[in-house]
Amino acid sequence: MALLLLGIYSCANMANPTGGPKDEDPPKFVRSNPNPNSLKFNKKKIEIYFDENIQLDKISEKLVISPPQKKMPTVKFLGKRLHIELMDTLQPNTTYTIDFGDAIVDNNERNPLQNFVFSFSTGDVIDSLEVSGILLNAANLEPVSGKIVGLHKNLHDTAFTTEPFYRIGNTDAAGHFSIKNLSEGSYRIFALGDLNRNYKYDPGEEIAFYDSLIVPRFEPRLRNDTVWRDSITVDTVITREYTHYLPDDILLHFFKENVVKNQFLQKYERSVANKFTFFFNAPSKELPEIVPLNFPDSDDWCVLEKNPTNDTLHYWITNPAVFKKDTLRLQINYLKTDSLKQLSLFTDTLTVVWKKTKLNEKKKKKEIENENDSIEIQYFNSTIQLASTLDINRSLAVEWETPVKTYNPDGIHLEIRQDTLWKTLKNYSFEQDESQNLRTFRLLTKWTPGGEYRFSIDSAAFFSIYDTHNKAWSSTFKVKKLEEYSVLYFNITNLNSPAFVELLDKSDKPVRKAPVKNFSAEFPFLPPGTYYARIVLDENDNGIWDAGNYSNQIQPETVYYFYKGGIKLMANFEDEQEWDLTAVPTVRQKPQDVLQNKPKEKTSSASNAGTRNTQGTRGNSSTSAPRNPSPTTPPRGIHQMPGNLER
Repeated sequence: MALLLLGIYSCANMANPTGGPKDEDPPKFVRSNPNPNSLKFNKKKIEIYFDENIQLDKISEKLVISPPQKKMPTVKFLGKRLHIELMDTLQPNTTYTIDFGDAIVDNNERNPLQNFVFSFSTGDVIDSLEVSGILLNAANLEPVSGKIVGLHKNLHDTAFTTEPFYRIGNTDAAGHFSIKNLSEGSYRIFALGDLNRNYKYDPGEEIAFYDSLIVPRFEPRLRNDTVWRDSITVDTVITREYTHYLPDDILLHFFKENVVKNQFLQKYERSVANKFTFFFNAPSKELPEIVPLNFPDSDDWCVLEKNPTNDTLHYWITNPAVFKKDTLRLQINYLKTDSLKQLSLFTDTLTVVWKKTKLNEKKKKKEIENENDSIEIQYFNSTIQLASTLDINRSLAVEWETPVKTYNPDGIHLEIRQDTLWKTLKNYSFEQDESQNLRTFRLLTKWTPGGEYRFSIDSAAFFSIYDTHNKAWSSTFKVKKLEEYSVLYFNITNLNSPAFVELLDKSDKPVRKAPVKNFSAEFPFLPPGTYYARIVLDENDNGIWDAGNYSNQIQPETVYYFYKGGIKLMANFEDEQEWDLTAVPTVRQKPQDVLQNKPKEKTSSASNAGTRNTQGTRGNSSTSAPRNPSPTTPPRGIHQMPGNLER
């Protein structure tokens, strides 16, 4: 549901005189109608006044009303006044919370009033408990901002998918959230990437869920407030009692379930005369059946090249009479997802057209000249991925332009230089790499560090499915020396499942992966540089990170970061690191260097927010309008962010 925002600007906004001090203070709450925390409130209009002219920043994204509203309110600002008109029906005996986040800013310098909250009750009591925590991306521990975190009083698992949240909050830029004005009791807590704003989980939306029940509570605590005589001299330190709300360290891991995709033929194309390609929407264990309709069907009219998941299929046409036809009509029989979400046999008729590129006059003339001249030999071409210097842990790859029909292993040669002579080697394999495509072959061997090699292919060693053959080819290259590399070892403690470690660059992208064996992970042959690391507890031992599944109550696989930061490796260097997975809380593990959602530097305006009528910021520290506590609930004071949630 979109929020209707109407901005009304004052005709005569007063600006600071030029040359004066810069305004670094956010707006201050002055008064409101009704008063904050009013009881038995049943009207639809609220007015809040500040000490200076205000504006609203991204109010549609930042405003959160709890309980959730079916019809969002209209919000207007005029000068120092903020006007809110509620459009939804108010529930009886309910505490309402209007959380503006940092959407309220002053008119001149746009200093934000951090985490401003306004509350009222339609009953006799203001519920005053709250819970707080942080939302992290399950796969990489990045703080997740701008997502809904909600509570359910209904403790049944189906409530998340069938009912809107009872109360909600929103994650801020650092992933922190706080859900306020709760009554006593037990709750289930969730996070939701609510695409349709219905405040309940729909398949395809990102989620997080907590395994345990949440029971809000409070306890009195002491804190020291410092009174400064001037900018450097302390006047007085006053110890004050305040109310701290728990739990304040809820950690939610955000993920998107691996939803089974619908299977269908997404598209097909014929970019060249002798090949057409089918692209399917999802992987498949079964291959489609292709039946020619306007040319003879035979077992050898094409060669199929498929990827490992069978969702991209290339059909190389081997019959010249077929690929010279501009239009091919085919019947395809394959498994397609039906209206009941089941795979069923489906038949379709396709027209596959090759649109020949028109030649300009110069190319036409050249073709005619070639036809009149002697027949030019067509060779079987390849691309060989070979640099002048090869990494010691790399293979040598040859990719042919079309599938290979036959090849002669005796026409492939690998030699190593010994003094001034070349010695022929036999301890290698030359294999088709089906994990990549049908046309790629790899030469695998154990390289001699610092060795100089010559790789060559004889003429006519390879024949294509079109009976063309290759030209002779030869190239020399060197393999890097061991002294050019580093080696890194991790000794891992507090690990109780299969796992693998990923080395990361500064952009948080994996550059190398190794399994954990006997509580150790080894990375040989690393180029010098700075590396970061994370470990995935690979519970199903499939070598990849797996998301969770709510219906089966399966959490995403756990990820830890190497909390000590970047590891700088130099050439001819070995490093051994001790890694205790539980030494540092999860929310403080990811190094700042690879953190993408970095916290913004605090400004003086942010620090000034703590000098007003405060109720704490998010996670037991949000700036609220002054409260009139209910006799049945404890008074509220200044709340500090718990240390175990700060980065």
